[in-house]
Amino acid sequence: MKKYIIHPGYIVSKTDRQRHYIGVAQLIHLYRVNPKECIANADDFYKGYNQADYIHLYPRFDGDYTIKNERI
Repeated sequence: MKKYIIHPGYIVSKTDRQRHYIGVAQLIHLYRVNPKECIANADDFYKGYNQADYIHLYPRFDGDYTIKNERI
């Protein structure tokens, strides 16, 4: 069952102040979630997924990748 929607993107690191792209695979690793429980492609939203039913995972500049059950 899908639980998470992965949102890759850019962040400015708190430690080195550099801009970094955090991709889907890296976010899955950082959040320590099962890839089979993730939706990583925005096109999937058009296949009947209700975004409010999922936990959305984004890159974080502070490095805290603890899941806090944040839903949109």
